[in-house]
Amino acid sequence: MTYTQTATKPSRIVLGTDWMIAYPNSSKWNILPANKANSLLEKAVSLGINAFDTARVYASEGILGRFITANKIDREKIFIISKGGHPGLFFKNPKPISNERLQEQLETSLKALNTEYLDVFLLHYDDPSVATDDIVSWCLNLLETGKTRQVGYSNFSLHRLKTITKALESEGHIPWVSAEFNCLPVQNERWKGAQNISQNFDYLQFLKDKNIPFLAYSALGRGYLKKKQIK
Repeated sequence: MTYTQTATKPSRIVLGTDWMIAYPNSSKWNILPANKANSLLEKAVSLGINAFDTARVYASEGILGRFITANKIDREKIFIISKGGHPGLFFKNPKPISNERLQEQLETSLKALNTEYLDVFLLHYDDPSVATDDIVSWCLNLLETGKTRQVGYSNFSLHRLKTITKALESEGHIPWVSAEFNCLPVQNERWKGAQNISQNFDYLQFLKDKNIPFLAYSALGRGYLKKKQIK
């Protein structure tokens, strides 16, 4: 299987970057100024964190890319995960996911990050109206570009996850999966389609059985599990 097809092993702790810049038309998020974002990145690197999670919809890829370039960090020593295909919940005109949009966003991510490849490119958000065969085809197309070493998906239901994973396995690929996971009681979804699998034991067992690389987001409950809660 090809999910280990990378020279860089990611650190167990992955630094998320969705707090580093404002979302359009939204005042609901705590935003980290650029200078503090750089300080946070510097601290993470000093602690041995080499894996970073970003996305087109976060608009923080540029901050991460400039940090890597300015500090002359060896690209082969860091692990970059980005995501595309988000419908744009905070934008006036959300766009549906498509092969063309994913390819376009992959290229835009590479430019913003100032890199020739990603270690992982995830489909950020599921659209249940899209056939799973199409999702599989799009993932394979992304891999064929050679511009991402691995692919996967975020916020997919277990049913669709199983179908797509089986198809990718038949092509020799084990995908990455991302979903919310923490020790807090599962409440209402943060947004339509968000997947919190903290107590979804069938989902967790499937990931374990298939040895699927898992990226947990909101592991600290968006600050709730820190001494000072982020509201």
